[in-house]
Amino acid sequence: MMYLVKEAFIDKETKKMYGIDSIYNTEKKKRAEELIKGGFLGPELVIKEEKKKGDK
Repeated sequence: MMYLVKEAFIDKETKKMYGIDSIYNTEKKKRAEELIKGGFLGPELVIKEEKKKGDK
């Protein structure tokens, strides 16, 4: 799961710093929900695949 960072923070679990507009990756939904409630993350990002020429 990927989220856009809305507010800079240091992750208490990994000690890694995340700046505004960076991407936060995690497999821990509960941790992501904590950070969303705290105002640090936006909604989950979804990557759309581009269609290749000739695909329908």
